[in-house]
Amino acid sequence: MFVDYGPLSTAYYEATKPVGYSIGGDLEYYQSRLANVRGKVLEAGVGTGRLFIPLAQAGFQMEGIELSEEMLAICRAHCKTHRVEGKLIQGDLLTLNQQNVYEAIIMPTGSVGLLGSDLEPLFRQFYEALQEGGRAIVDFAFPTDWSNVPTTSVVPLTATSGLTLESKPLSIDWIEQSTTTLLKYEKWQNGRCIETELQSFTLYWHKMDTIKKLLHEIGFRKVHLSSNYIYNKAPDVQSDIVTIEATK
Repeated sequence: MFVDYGPLSTAYYEATKPVGYSIGGDLEYYQSRLANVRGKVLEAGVGTGRLFIPLAQAGFQMEGIELSEEMLAICRAHCKTHRVEGKLIQGDLLTLNQQNVYEAIIMPTGSVGLLGSDLEPLFRQFYEALQEGGRAIVDFAFPTDWSNVPTTSVVPLTATSGLTLESKPLSIDWIEQSTTTLLKYEKWQNGRCIETELQSFTLYWHKMDTIKKLLHEIGFRKVHLSSNYIYNKAPDVQSDIVTIEATK
């Protein structure tokens, strides 16, 4: 019944978050935090290349991994258009087969919230894939703007076609720390709906003390928190994004 990151959701993401688009300052933040990195950087959940392309253009040795083949196909096309080189892998973050090869692993803009409540396997993979002294930099998103009011967005593509997104919040679970939203993407041509795609979209949030404890147990020797893409700003109740930087 539901599709995860199908053609329409990918097209909507591409239209609303193109290459180089900065969400709340995330691009500038990651450029700053990676400034001294000379080795390889892995972007976990590379998507369509929104950050991957400008980071590669800035001189970083980028590699990317993405589960959605639809998004990865667009990312590959963007790399060709922008004449950017970088290894792109279609696969699951939990099945990384490389060890001790990256100086940094980044996971921007709350993508980690898609992976469920148990993040231990993910961070163990990151730890094994980092070189000594390497860093994992991961954003955690919080539902500070949660509302049960449905919304509709319209994105024109051409003079006669476009996309709509109907977002219907279904539930917020304070025990499981998750939100679930029904997303309906529709493609329109000359006033007629020609394609529909439904997605059940669940995001998890996590207690930062629990994540810090987990990272230390895995072996990360230093864990640092910032919020809303301001380095060293302590998280508070107004923080939409908390970024954890963990050093192996």
